Amino acid sequence: MALMVLLIGISYPLLEHWTEGALRKAGRQVTAEIERLYERAVMTHQVYRLQFEIGKEQYRPEVLQTVDGAQVFVPAADDLVLPDGVRFLDLVTAQGTKVTQGKAAIYFYPIGRQDAAFIHLEQLDGMRGGEELSLLPHPLTGRVAVSMGDVEPALGDAMTGSGT
Repeated sequence: MALMVLLIGISYPLLEHWTEGALRKAGRQVTAEIERLYERAVMTHQVYRLQFEIGKEQYRPEVLQTVDGAQVFVPAADDLVLPDGVRFLDLVTAQGTKVTQGKAAIYFYPIGRQDAAFIHLEQLDGMRGGEELSLLPHPLTGRVAVSMGDVEPALGDAMTGSGT
């Protein structure tokens, strides 16, 4: 019996990692994409944006390019999709607008800045139903703070880095 308890104790952290919740996986994927675009904008000296389609649970990295004499955003990679059972609850833009349906974007600039924004994800089903996750990208560093629940500090706090 003691041997079984020992084996369960050793294998539980591994099992928990394998069965990681879709919400945390989604948060990690969106965070990685935000941090990647911040770095790409600085390294390539180009403007990027991460275009969210709230309600479709998709997001797409885009780069600003000149096409036929006009500057337009073109896809920088394929569309990315949230894991099953996870949705964008809302995205609060730098202007303080809360977008719950349709398109919203975060812009990344070559000078090492990005728009302030807050992204809220929600787990829809399963054992963790109703759980929320907040992603708070820092406009000056490109790093993303991740918090459980619906966290929405004042945009002024996000711009200065306080409150996160």
